[in-house]
Parts: sequence; structure tokens; C-alpha cells
Amino acid sequence: MEQYYLFKKMDKENLRLCLDNYVAERIYIRDCGGYTDGEYRIRGKSKVDESLIDKVFDFSWNDSLKFFIGDKEVYCSELNDYNLKDESGFTLAYERIKDGRLVMLGKGGDPYDVNLPEPNNSTLRQIIDGDLIEITFKGRVNLEFISWLQKPYWGYWKVI
Repeated sequence: MEQYYLFKKMDKENLRLCLDNYVAERIYIRDCGGYTDGEYRIRGKSKVDESLIDKVFDFSWNDSLKFFIGDKEVYCSELNDYNLKDESGFTLAYERIKDGRLVMLGKGGDPYDVNLPEPNNSTLRQIIDGDLIEITFKGRVNLEFISWLQKPYWGYWKVI
């Protein structure tokens, strides 16, 4: 999968643009591993793993980040480790399949490269307060280049 870095200061805006303009298919949240309740888990414990097909999915982000499926709150983070001074926020990964295989790209890349197949899905991903949050959307979530993080390999993008 190829991955594109999004500006952290635009996390709320990027998440809102995704939910308002693209079809959310799944939310998956797990802790990042380590000791939980006296037990060591290398991969982490799953907290939320829900299909979002034909469901109302939303979030609120004020002093905390909360996800809702319908009227039910399924996740809450107090944003204890969320620091806006760090520039890297969510990443967006495209899953592309060519000849039955997952396309794996090296450094850099153009999300609109005509030599690549269209993405099957796009995954918005971020670690917040030790939890890996992944929200998968159907097809391509469109991006626009903003600036270089490390030229010419990594740039910052925003959702459009």
C-alpha cells in the first residue's frame, strides 16, 4: 500500500471531508500493543471493528475525539498525547490491485499516476493516545499536494 502524509493541523477538517464526501466501509481501532491488564500483547487489543455499510457514522472532536455509529458512541479518546506541534497527522493509504496482486510502491509517488490502477479503497490512519485508528473508504479519497516534508520522497497532502 502507498501512504500519503496529511497535515496534523487539518486532521479534523480532513476527517470531516472524508465522512461527508466518501463512503465509509469499516472502522477498526486497537491499542498499539504492550501490557494491557497485566497481559502482554504484541499486536494490541481490538477495541472497535465494525462494518459501516448502510450505517450512519460520525464523530465529534472538541476536548475529546468520539466516534458514533448511529446514536451509539463506540470510541472516545481524551486526546492526552495529541500534540498539534507535531506536523504529521493522519495518513491516507491506497489499496490498489493489479493482476490479482497488491501494488506496493517505494518512496514518494503520485497518487494520480496513470500507470497505476484506481484504488479499491482508501484507509485513513492515525495513532492517537496509543490507539491505532483506521477508517476505510470505498474507492479513492482524493488528495491535493500542499508542501514537502522531505523532498523528493515525502510530501504533505490534504483531502479534497
